[in-house]
Amino acid sequence: MDSRMAERSLQADQIQRVAPTLDLHPAKVEDSKETHANPLPPPSPYTLFTSSHRRLIVSILILTMLASPLTATIYLPLLPLLAAHFHVSLQAINLTLTLYIVFQAISPLLFATASDTFGRRPIYLITFSVYSLASLGLALNRTSYAGLLVLRAMQSLGASAVLAIAYGVIADLCVPSERGAMQGPAMGAANLAVSIGPVVGGWVALGSGSYEWVFWCLVIYGGSVVVIVGFGLPETARNVVGNGERKARWWGRTWWSLLMVWRRSRKGPMDSTKGNMDKEKTDESETAHEKSSPIEKRFKVPNPWAAVRIIFWKDTALVLWMA
Repeated sequence: MDSRMAERSLQADQIQRVAPTLDLHPAKVEDSKETHANPLPPPSPYTLFTSSHRRLIVSILILTMLASPLTATIYLPLLPLLAAHFHVSLQAINLTLTLYIVFQAISPLLFATASDTFGRRPIYLITFSVYSLASLGLALNRTSYAGLLVLRAMQSLGASAVLAIAYGVIADLCVPSERGAMQGPAMGAANLAVSIGPVVGGWVALGSGSYEWVFWCLVIYGGSVVVIVGFGLPETARNVVGNGERKARWWGRTWWSLLMVWRRSRKGPMDSTKGNMDKEKTDESETAHEKSSPIEKRFKVPNPWAAVRIIFWKDTALVLWMA
């Protein structure tokens, strides 16, 4: 009898020791079953843009990043011609260089900050439109020295934010460990423009005997970039489209995609039902986008001075001091 009691007490002790490790509480067993039945969704990729699409975007960025260094240096061989044409001193013409550099510092504060809120694509189109119109005005200006100053400032305002916006596009598409592959070709193009700008400006001015054709070349370049960006550069700002899964508004879509939508809407009645279904899906996605994106709900004026605080960071201040 005593041996049976000892065996039972021993079994009870073993059960008490094993029970906490098994954790057979009914509620926890049900939670475990639900976890296995409904596994967690996989994490979203950093971007949905394909490699070929990113290569296309890099090509467009390389073309846009020529604007600021090319415009700054292509102007240098024209200084004696401009002084003689406008009947002013070289010191007065040098004032246009100073004005260009001043607006070169102001432009990124305005447009690069705005691109974080409203998207890269519309800011690109706005800046290059300003740049092209200013270059057109410089090509047509024949008598006014004051007009030369104003138009040169506008030209700098349109061209100088390109580098900062391009860095934003690269950050939208690549994680930090992969950004060098996109930044390398883009920075190489910008550095190349610094060296070829005076050569191109001197060659055009020497061949034509006048300064106007240099500005006409910039008009052709700026207009070509507007067309290429309009048809080929999609919206990439993560505040607007996320990793690419959200659809941008009409101003954030390429002209090519808008043209395809217009062509589909012009097709016969056989495609009208499908078009209506696509329109309903688009409306639903836009409604969901409005709910999920607080930026689209209200107009928010960006604060350009928020970027100035970066110079007070220790590492940034050290780099600027060493430079």
